[in-house]
Amino acid sequence: AGEAPIEGVTHEELVNRIRARGHRDARVIDRAEALAPLIASRAAEGDYVVCLGAGNITQWAASLPGELSKLMGEEAK
Repeated sequence: AGEAPIEGVTHEELVNRIRARGHRDARVIDRAEALAPLIASRAAEGDYVVCLGAGNITQWAASLPGELSKLMGEEAK
């Protein structure tokens, strides 16, 4: 990580291209605080959540189970 941005490559464009390939529920999320509520409202037991990105996405993904636990009032798996 830590590479310089690639001209013309944005998170919005990545999501647009993922959607164009048939993945209807690809989303752009600009704030870490928005991730757990979105996942809680969309995911069902047994679903996999894939976090793609750059920058601090690793921290967002690592904190997701704890944030879901707080949000749902139970231990996230």
